[in-house]
Amino acid sequence: MYTEYYINLNKEITEEESDIIIAHLSQAEFESFETANQGVKAYIQTSLINQEDIDAIILNLKTLYTFTTEIKAMENVNWNEEWEKDYDPVFVNDHCVIRAPFHKISPKPEYDIVIEPKMAFGTGHHETTFLISDILFSKRLKNKVICDAGTGSGILSILASKLGAKSIFAYDIDQWSYNNTKENIKINKIENVEIKKGNVSLLKGKNYDIILANINRNILLKDVTQFSLSLQKSGILIVSGFYSQDLPIIISEFAKQKLKLDTFKKKNNWVVAIFKKH
Repeated sequence: MYTEYYINLNKEITEEESDIIIAHLSQAEFESFETANQGVKAYIQTSLINQEDIDAIILNLKTLYTFTTEIKAMENVNWNEEWEKDYDPVFVNDHCVIRAPFHKISPKPEYDIVIEPKMAFGTGHHETTFLISDILFSKRLKNKVICDAGTGSGILSILASKLGAKSIFAYDIDQWSYNNTKENIKINKIENVEIKKGNVSLLKGKNYDIILANINRNILLKDVTQFSLSLQKSGILIVSGFYSQDLPIIISEFAKQKLKLDTFKKKNNWVVAIFKKH
């Protein structure tokens, strides 16, 4: 079950206002956002709601804007499927396309990833999924052991497999993501991805050459200790799911876990950052 929070400015919202509101709401456990005509709709698993934290964020926002807050429960329907059933295929570069089964692409690029557009985060359209997907082409993944933390729909796991990874362990706390990833692995005929439902505790006692984490700022900061423990020396952590203004705190906190920033890229104020363990 999900809950929708609608921050309604009762006027036409600007892109800057939308970005600022989403940046604030991202400090909580919201998984997905939709910019409406007059505000922002944010979606969170009902079981993860910490009303005290959300109230504090809303109070902060009210120092910036005048708005009403509308809250309603969402049935367990595939609302991403409703939003994105007509979405266009995503071309990550000249070699890769991420598409739904109903998209007909001819000729197909070398890397053809088919994703059922359902509730799980990750159809390739979001800047963070696009950024990490693009970065993976610049990394030597052949024979690497990889973890895909917060896998969403399994896009990154599937791409890593197609790029030659030895094995991929993917996990997500969300049942929808678990189910969707299993489905997408099967559709793409991938055999070296293991998917489990759960959180970062699943990584205890395991070691990886590369960890991919497209989550959000708060979860990244909370889970970075285990990420570092689970990385081989000189291993790589590729993270996204946060805004440019969050990069300094990410760099600072990751440094405490022996993770040094190597490089980063931005797309529409979203960031992907690569850290190396030393």
